[in-house]
Amino acid sequence: MSTHQNNIYMSNNVRGSKMKQLILVLAAIVIVTTNVAAQSYGLGNVDPLVFTKYRVPETGLSSLWFTTNLGFNSYKQQHSSPAYYSGSSSYTSTFNYSLSPKYYFLKENDERRVLLDTRLTGSYHHDYSEENGAYDNKLTETNLDLLISGVYNNYLSPGEMFLSMSTDVQVVILDSRRDEAETINNRYTGTKTGNYNFSLGIGWGKLRNVTPVVSAIRFQERMKQLNLINNDLSEKAIGDLAQQFSKSIYYPQVYSRSDKYFWQDIEKTLNADGITLQGINQYGSAYLREAPNEVRFFRSEGLEAGFNVGMNYQNDYASERVYPNKIIEQFTILGDVHVHYSHQLNLDSQLRCSLSLSGGPNVTKSSTLKQQYNVDAAVGYDYELTDRVVISAANEFNLGFQNFDLYQYKVMGNTIELSGNYFIEDNLAMSLSYNWNYQEFRHRFDETDSYNTNNLQIGFTYYIDRGFRY
Repeated sequence: MSTHQNNIYMSNNVRGSKMKQLILVLAAIVIVTTNVAAQSYGLGNVDPLVFTKYRVPETGLSSLWFTTNLGFNSYKQQHSSPAYYSGSSSYTSTFNYSLSPKYYFLKENDERRVLLDTRLTGSYHHDYSEENGAYDNKLTETNLDLLISGVYNNYLSPGEMFLSMSTDVQVVILDSRRDEAETINNRYTGTKTGNYNFSLGIGWGKLRNVTPVVSAIRFQERMKQLNLINNDLSEKAIGDLAQQFSKSIYYPQVYSRSDKYFWQDIEKTLNADGITLQGINQYGSAYLREAPNEVRFFRSEGLEAGFNVGMNYQNDYASERVYPNKIIEQFTILGDVHVHYSHQLNLDSQLRCSLSLSGGPNVTKSSTLKQQYNVDAAVGYDYELTDRVVISAANEFNLGFQNFDLYQYKVMGNTIELSGNYFIEDNLAMSLSYNWNYQEFRHRFDETDSYNTNNLQIGFTYYIDRGFRY
């Protein structure tokens, strides 16, 4: 082999080796989702162990209420033309009625969670129109939408082994009847769509949402700025505030004026630790209320791994006067293995990762779908930089596979999001965002569709003058 041929051979080997390395890197990226984010709040010198010591508070509530609406609208138009001895008139009326009962139940503590959320929405709609005093068109529709969500999670004693169960049911029934005078288009349409999910699982470990702890620490810092306290709160006081902030999402399920009752309970919690908010002015009140609503990242602490087995059943039923009844159904048995880990390295940074493998066969003979599988993975690092500069970056991947009678369907997606916000409290706020999305679909006859989307936005808000006038 000549020197020139040998160089070409070595060059090809190097290229081949680099290509293999590139393929391996891309393959690793496909199953990994990375997130990088940054923001800070001035969290003081609180011991970061406050995250690991946090426990979910005891919460019990149940509520049942009804919402109803009644509406009527009419429209009449008349037209006359004396020059042509002609005239016309039209009349349209619309009647609407809806009734929506809802039941919500929650029983939760650090060892058990039982949740039931049931909503039923029924509505009636009637349209009537006539022209020149003669019946012209009539439409009657009734709609029923049922949604049931349930979660049961129980930790066994001793240890951190747990059992879990969840269910989700949604049924939509629509009945429509249209009558058109002087035509043959009078028709009836009825549809029913159902989606039923159920899963049962077992696992080990515990992953807690510790975002309320950050809200409590930030609330402490703001009280210092207002001279309501001179020193850091006790660890117990931080924990009590965090538990109260964790309940904030449930107040709208019970109260119409949920914000009022939430802050009343916050004040009771502070009073129990010898702190009062009496005499605080309007600015101070608004400054404290911002604490739980600041832009921040979801924080979690712990390790959780588990296995779930479940089912998903879907059916679609349609009936029309012209066409025969049509039924489409699908019953899929799904298994899921997952691992989630997250740890607060300190008050300003978080490391997290997760892996999930799911899929299973379709047992419905009439369905063309035979099986489906999904792989989802993520690794992320969050860092809080400053309370006036908020920077976030996210890279998300998904990979899915479905097997049908005559073809296979594959989908791969990648989304990169970058955003930044810079706040100058007196006058200027600037926002910048960039989004890149790539989607690739492969289906029958080896057809491939790919979509590549870029979106860049930049905006400014400048406050020329603002404030209260006295």
